Amino acid sequence: MLIVDAARRGNYELLDECLEAGVSVNALDKAGCSALHGAAHAGHFDCVMRLLKEPKLEINLQNKIGDTPLHCAAVKGHLEVVKVLLQHGANSDLINRENHTPRSLAKRGTIITLLDQGLEYEETERQGDDPADSEDSD
Repeated sequence: MLIVDAARRGNYELLDECLEAGVSVNALDKAGCSALHGAAHAGHFDCVMRLLKEPKLEINLQNKIGDTPLHCAAVKGHLEVVKVLLQHGANSDLINRENHTPRSLAKRGTIITLLDQGLEYEETERQGDDPADSEDSD
């Protein structure tokens, strides 16, 4: 699906053209992934932001293995994408077919803390260093 490929590759212009031409923001590829899954997995923040402007976007859409865009961003360690998805109502408690939540897939301490504490964590983060990062050995 062209819109999913555009988002996955970070091709903002093509993504925008698809949306302006009326392609469904929730169109799926063979794996059941939407454009938001692709952009979140690859960490293309600008594409994620463009997709979030679409009123019909299903932010918690699960693909064939049950992953949401939040699962995809968390597993790849894309902190800013995780933050913006949570700000726009992504459900951090949804489980995939392997019984994983986005938190259980997260690899970075800051993402785990963010998923645990929710958006309240952002205020704490602005006030100083994140102790979760010091525990991170990556």
